[in-house]
Amino acid sequence: MKLGHSTSANVICKVAFDGSEKEDTACVFPQLPLTIRTRYDYVQPAITGVTDSRGEVEEDGKTRDEKVTVTGTATRGETVELFDGPTTSMGTALVDADSTWRREIGPLTEKSYRISAKALYDADPVSSDPRTFTVKFAETPEILAVSDSRGDVAHGTTTYDNSVLVAGSATPNLQIKLLENKQPLITLDVDDKGDWNHRLNDLKVRTYSLTAEALYEIDPATSPPRDFVVAQAVEPTISLVSDLRGEVAANGTTYYRSVTLTGKASPNEKIILLNAGARVDTVDVNASGDWRYVFSSLNLSTYRLTARGDYGSDPESSPPRVFTVAAFISPTITTVTDSVGTVGPNQTTYDTTVTVKGEATPREQIQMYDNGAPVGTPVNVNADKQWTTSVTGLAIRSHSLTAKAIYDAIPVESPARNFNVAAHIEPTLTSVHDGLIEIVNGGTTKRTSVTLRGKVTPNREVQVYDNNNPKHTVRAVDDTWNTTLAVGVGGHSLKVKAVSTGQESQPLRTFTVLPVIPPLNFNTNPVTLSGRIYIIPGSSVLPAFGPGTSVQHEASGGQPHYTYSTSNGNVAAVDSQSGLVTARSNGSATISVRDQAGQGKSYSVSVTGVTQCYGLSANWLSRVGDEAKSRGLRLPSMGELRAISSAFGNRWPLGNSFYWSNESILYWPNPNPFYHCRNLVTGEEKAIMNLNVVPGVGITP
Repeated sequence: MKLGHSTSANVICKVAFDGSEKEDTACVFPQLPLTIRTRYDYVQPAITGVTDSRGEVEEDGKTRDEKVTVTGTATRGETVELFDGPTTSMGTALVDADSTWRREIGPLTEKSYRISAKALYDADPVSSDPRTFTVKFAETPEILAVSDSRGDVAHGTTTYDNSVLVAGSATPNLQIKLLENKQPLITLDVDDKGDWNHRLNDLKVRTYSLTAEALYEIDPATSPPRDFVVAQAVEPTISLVSDLRGEVAANGTTYYRSVTLTGKASPNEKIILLNAGARVDTVDVNASGDWRYVFSSLNLSTYRLTARGDYGSDPESSPPRVFTVAAFISPTITTVTDSVGTVGPNQTTYDTTVTVKGEATPREQIQMYDNGAPVGTPVNVNADKQWTTSVTGLAIRSHSLTAKAIYDAIPVESPARNFNVAAHIEPTLTSVHDGLIEIVNGGTTKRTSVTLRGKVTPNREVQVYDNNNPKHTVRAVDDTWNTTLAVGVGGHSLKVKAVSTGQESQPLRTFTVLPVIPPLNFNTNPVTLSGRIYIIPGSSVLPAFGPGTSVQHEASGGQPHYTYSTSNGNVAAVDSQSGLVTARSNGSATISVRDQAGQGKSYSVSVTGVTQCYGLSANWLSRVGDEAKSRGLRLPSMGELRAISSAFGNRWPLGNSFYWSNESILYWPNPNPFYHCRNLVTGEEKAIMNLNVVPGVGITP
């Protein structure tokens, strides 16, 4: 029987180890499957490459050569035929033992080629995928690459260098002109392989658009533009380090093994994250210039992170962002305080609420326990490790407070803080002492200050009440308090009230303060007021008083308030409240004072310097002078007029007018004399002829 290609079969083997020829007694071995091959399997041809004198011609690429070499794979020992398009044969190629084949095709003409390899055997499919390229002997210039210190700068992308290398192709051994934004930069020679290149230096921060223009006949003559942007490299920053609970401050501490880093850098670039100079990872920067990185699996250590730009001159953030990864902190209770201060271990408080403070892992929570039972709600720990809470409703008994971590701390619970809560002591008022004797309840004293003593809850305050009026507060030392209280003449009813509980002392302590009247003190030396002063009798407008025209003796001692009086107000007037005495006319008077207890004292005042002023009718000078004489008066001199004006100022009450003086002045050849006059309100002075009508003021001789 003849088996065909790819026929399946099984190999059967039986062995008689005893030399017997009987098949049914032989040892049977396992069957082995077998596939019959009479030749190699047919495979679909494939084109693996097209090369010219310059190298590989890419798919849909271009060549300037008249010949190219096509290589590929097919079934070994067979033949393939190359075609341009569906029907134009480009020759055949034998397939080598390694299943590869090659064929040089040409001469080529300027056109587009679509080469396929067809199997001259029963392959299915019979032909390879087509490989396309274009033959063009005269080439429009192309800009093939723009590269900076880091490599290729793709079309429309960004470089942070101030120098790039521009490379391209054109027809060999001719020239091209390189342009930037349509402005010529330089004329370049094309080498015999069709290559040209040029380095652009001193680039500015802006957008560039390069083209290459053929200096020979070709259509089109100019390459497509090659655009790129020269940008200022952004120095990377690490702007935020945050953990599960929020920001980790610079030089701060986190208690978590993962943090999130964010920062800024040049858009669409990369940064290299470094820890103390050692590379951690490479991070992409988005189009907004932001980057983000989750740094996990942290060790208990101090980290010094920087971000180095993977662009430009490798700018690096500064200073390093430093933080420490630390283990969770077990809770502790540092203080327990009540309304008066610290409650030490195993001490006693009389409050039903205490404030508890302690330390734990920042930004975590702890739960308070009292005698093993949870109290209150979880307590937040501040960023500085401190926590504070109030424990309320404490019963009168012993208490044992602990703080338990609501996080993975070892140990998880603080040492216990033990103390006792006791009942308040009712306040008492046990002593009222006047400095000489204890004042019994209902007794009397002449002292105006008493010392009070009593008991209350240790270190608490009591407020003193006198006749039910609240006075000052005082704090006990241990359980004893004492204070002084000012008391006035009359009856007093004292009690104290505990500030913390409102409890009042019982019974009331009553006593009476008897009056003690001190002697009245008063200067009784006689006084003479001899200073010159001008008075208008009967007028409420008075001149300005000063030394020599006024005096003030003030009383003291006795029983205030004081009342002052005068025996003759026409000579010396006195202010009943202040005791200020002012002159009114020449003569004598007695000034007296009395206190509320009826004590009185006095002194005498003699007045000698008063000149009284009277208004005279307006008339000729001689008639005004006659009126003054008839009233026992005289006209003043200019000096006296000025003194009167000075004493009253602009308050002169007898009229805003010029007034005659007794001083004349002769204006030759006028036979009528002129007299000096003064306006006693405005102070203006002028000479007025004696026949004019002007008022006068008469003064006592």
